[in-house]
Amino acid sequence: MRKFSQSEILEIRSKRAAGQTQPALALEYGCSVNTIRSIEKGLSYREVGGFAAPAEHEALESQDRFLAMIAKQGAQHFEPTPDPTLAILARAEPLEVSMRRAQERDALEHAERMQGIKQLRSEIQSEEHTDEQSQS
Repeated sequence: MRKFSQSEILEIRSKRAAGQTQPALALEYGCSVNTIRSIEKGLSYREVGGFAAPAEHEALESQDRFLAMIAKQGAQHFEPTPDPTLAILARAEPLEVSMRRAQERDALEHAERMQGIKQLRSEIQSEEHTDEQSQS
């Protein structure tokens, strides 16, 4: 098996995360597809870091299967079969939208807490005022 430098390992993992296929990387780096897969998943060169999480592997492998199917059948004759992983990714909302929704929820919760605090303060002031009047 070929030895890779740390920069090559990070490069391979980065290119794979960007969507480059395992066969293309194997050709580029002069190794087998299994070697690329092991590097990608962190089975080899784990100490270098930068490998993808398991969910990312599934999505990338689905993409590889999809591209291999297109290449095998020819683009004009391709009848796509539903892939649940790709369907989930297609329905996922962008990170910016998720972050905005979370910020809106946090702001609403904060406003509700502040409203509760204001209400408690007014009740306490009202009780203090009532106590002062009863003592006079």
